[in-house]
Amino acid sequence: MTTENEALPVPVIQSPAKDATASNKVSISGTVEDNGEGEVTIYRDLSMQILLKVDVVEGKWSGILREDLSKGDHAIAAMLTRQGEHSRRSEYRQFKVE
Repeated sequence: MTTENEALPVPVIQSPAKDATASNKVSISGTVEDNGEGEVTIYRDLSMQILLKVDVVEGKWSGILREDLSKGDHAIAAMLTRQGEHSRRSEYRQFKVE
């Protein structure tokens, strides 16, 4: 179990772009402000279902969702975990799957 640490940087989702239209398998990427290491977890909307976990290397992270998302609107959030502590969740990123 991890504990929240407000001093940890909140991951920034760069892709998919806000309100973008994506195709399945959705590619997700972003950065961590302090260029540190750790793991980023991607969550589906308010359900908090984990869609993806990826390693952060030199402040950058990326991955491709293994599951297809249904067509339509989606929202994801990211959270950094480092040494048993986690950041706040990022703002939700809205995008659409066609």
